[in-house]
Amino acid sequence: MSISESEFPKIYVRHYSRIVRYFVGMFHFEIVEAEELAQETFIRFYTHAADFQPGSEQAILWTTARHIGLNNLRAKQSQKRHGKLVELDGPDAESIRESVPSDDDPSQEVAEEQVESVRRQRLAEAIAALPAGSREALRLHLNERSYAEIAQALQISLDAVKSRLRDAKRQLRSRLEDDDKAGSQSA
Repeated sequence: MSISESEFPKIYVRHYSRIVRYFVGMFHFEIVEAEELAQETFIRFYTHAADFQPGSEQAILWTTARHIGLNNLRAKQSQKRHGKLVELDGPDAESIRESVPSDDDPSQEVAEEQVESVRRQRLAEAIAALPAGSREALRLHLNERSYAEIAQALQISLDAVKSRLRDAKRQLRSRLEDDDKAGSQSA
């Protein structure tokens, strides 16, 4: 026994919007992409509907949707799948070779040094903005002191050391992320 063609429109109406919401909520796809993936889910379901038992459609739809969502995420994350193939001897090969900076390109090195300098400056400013106790605990930790050594140097408990370092890391992460967001918005 299998799912009949006459049941398909009912199944589609009953599950389509939930599957679209699933792609948006679970995989964070845009609505248009989620709708396309939902269509793909139903195409696969319809193609194999003759093989399914009545009453199993919900489990099969959700399993299919999950597989399609995961496959789509993998495809997005794989740079190989999105890379442009270029013939090594093709007409575009020479222009592409010229546009790729070489390892000994001084402008590339200068740019990397500038980025690293800005990153170090932002980190130094963020550390300077920490409360004195957290800043001192972090300084000692960065100088490869153990928690016990930091506790002894600052005359605080081991738990206080852990707490100060945790708070310092959290504040640094927050401040640097805020700076990144502000920098990307102004760019």
